[in-house]
Amino acid sequence: MKEISVRRLEGMKLEAVVNGHTLRTDLPPEKGGEGSEPSPTDLLLAAVATCSNYFALMYFAAREMDAKGLSIGIEYETDEKTNEITKITTLITVPEGFPEKQRAPLERAIHACHVKKHLKESIELDAAFVN
Repeated sequence: MKEISVRRLEGMKLEAVVNGHTLRTDLPPEKGGEGSEPSPTDLLLAAVATCSNYFALMYFAAREMDAKGLSIGIEYETDEKTNEITKITTLITVPEGFPEKQRAPLERAIHACHVKKHLKESIELDAAFVN
């Protein structure tokens, strides 16, 4: 089983160690933090955006196409009452001269991103006390 360790820094700031890499989070001021680091939701959205970019880059590489000018971003909507994410839209900017017939296959490749699949699939959530 894989593990991510998290420790509290100060205030609402947390530090997570993931495969030897350190990520820090904080909550926005309206939630009791300072807003000095991305929130956990920001990290989730960044994971979607970066995963989408990787799958787009792999699509271009597999076809030996120049990815210069390729840009993948996201925009998202939240429920006003719960602040839960209700929609994520991938924003795709293709290089000049990108063939129209390649747009749908590129979009399919981007949607194959594993992070997006996890958001669509049901994941068993559990908790276990370790002390």
